[in-house]
Amino acid sequence: MNQGQRQLGMNVLPKLDQVFGKFSRLVLAERAIDVRFWENPESSIGVTGTVGMSRRHQVVPEGQACPSKEPRIELFSYSYPENAEAFARVLLDLSRYAFTGNRCLFWWQTIPLGRELVLNSSLVAVMLTFPPYSADEVTFVVDKRRIDLVWAIPIYESELDYCELNGIDAFEALLESNDVDIADMSRRSVVGF
Repeated sequence: MNQGQRQLGMNVLPKLDQVFGKFSRLVLAERAIDVRFWENPESSIGVTGTVGMSRRHQVVPEGQACPSKEPRIELFSYSYPENAEAFARVLLDLSRYAFTGNRCLFWWQTIPLGRELVLNSSLVAVMLTFPPYSADEVTFVVDKRRIDLVWAIPIYESELDYCELNGIDAFEALLESNDVDIADMSRRSVVGF
């Protein structure tokens, strides 16, 4: 990757700093994608997110609907500082999948991870959804390109099944009604065992 390509990806960083806060640190870097952790001085929970994934647009496979014609996204998760690296690895894996799998990643999808989020965890999938921010913070333009933020929430296999049967909206309502700490990697499933 040349310096110009990295710069194109890094042009999104000032916007992400506006959305998530100015205090971030590099957690992992791989090829054209960095993963950063934004601290929240008012909370113990921060944000782990990609920087540079949006420099390339994903191909939307025939038959798959997508709100954007040339989807360019950055992925993020809420996380505790001590779990930022685990979340960073998942986000990097998802970023690779977006360009090698026959699927475009965007809002309102579930993705099995094919492994545990961390050792001895039952979180084995992610739900991709619309972030809890204003529309102009979620969808914005950088370098004349539309970029969308996509929120990745780790979920259990039972929750993945619930999403497939009842829809993501119903599952999000279940999370909210149970006041779930989605940054907690040892949280209990909201779908009965």
